[in-house]
Amino acid sequence: MRREITLPTEVHARIDVARAAGVTIGLGVTGAIAGAPLGTLLFAVMGLAEDGYDCYSYMPDVVLAGVIIGGGLGALVLPFSAWTLPRAPVGHILSATAAGTVVGTLAGALLMGLDALGPLLGAIIGFGSATSWLGFRTGTSFEAE
Repeated sequence: MRREITLPTEVHARIDVARAAGVTIGLGVTGAIAGAPLGTLLFAVMGLAEDGYDCYSYMPDVVLAGVIIGGGLGALVLPFSAWTLPRAPVGHILSATAAGTVVGTLAGALLMGLDALGPLLGAIIGFGSATSWLGFRTGTSFEAE
């Protein structure tokens, strides 16, 4: 039995470009708002892992860098995840990927011996695992005929 992805043309003909752009911008803003504290958490854990409690002298810079990088990455990956997982509710995508990022950050910090690279790799693996889990859970990986 051969499985193919079928895309009905009448569904795609009804997509309004202005509405899709507005939804994408809204998802980007939401991703930036959610990604800023996650980036701050990641950078704070990396600073603590690298320097211990001596990192408090440069912690404001760490927080600012976490807000900028986490917000920027959140603004990019939430719309991408939402458009590639059309059957998953946006709230589930946001909560699952945020939880996966936090769990991955903390697990990476603990499992890699408190090295600075561990939280970063853990956050990437946690986000990817949460997105993959949502894809398999909602059945958006492929459609069987």
